[in-house]
Amino acid sequence: MIFHLDLKEKRAISRFLGVIAGALVIWLAAEASAWWSIDFGGIISIRLSPFDYEVTVLNQSVSIPLIDYLVLAYRVITLIAGLLLIISTVKIESKWSKRLKEYGWRKIPNCLAMIFIVALIFTIIISQQTAIVKDIVNLWFPVVAIQSSNTMFLSGSTILTITLNAANNQNTVITVPVTATFTMNFLLAIIATALCIAYRVSSALQLKDSRKA
Repeated sequence: MIFHLDLKEKRAISRFLGVIAGALVIWLAAEASAWWSIDFGGIISIRLSPFDYEVTVLNQSVSIPLIDYLVLAYRVITLIAGLLLIISTVKIESKWSKRLKEYGWRKIPNCLAMIFIVALIFTIIISQQTAIVKDIVNLWFPVVAIQSSNTMFLSGSTILTITLNAANNQNTVITVPVTATFTMNFLLAIIATALCIAYRVSSALQLKDSRKA
């Protein structure tokens, strides 16, 4: 256990955790692949990460310039944060190292929480609050009703049964399979979060021990 190690060994463990955490943060930001995706029967597909996004409608890519700039900026910020995490391992006891660590370690946990919340909102609305989906679809098509076959929570699948009001006043029913899933990068983000937290805790314990020495 880290609590029974001497100060030199604790310092080595903290540095190892910091370097691995920083490297993984940099890799996630540089690779920028989706962490979570949702597909509406091939009609609409959304793939999200904190550093990039991809929206396709009928196989046509859709982008919003403002969002493009925002995710690019956050990607650069996170790359810098990962680098600062690695630099902070050089002299963990110093004040500047603490500042770098405090700036860097939060980025991936914040990203993880953000994607988690987005996935939660999407799946709850689509599978449980279909009235909201109906209001959105009504902007383009006259919808009588939308029903979901089952409940989704963060990931999973359901079938939306959409009843359209045709021009001849006869209803048309279509079904749209919906699938939401997390990717391997989301799992890597969880690992990165654990490493960032472990680095912060271990370096704090090391700092506490060095003051006693």
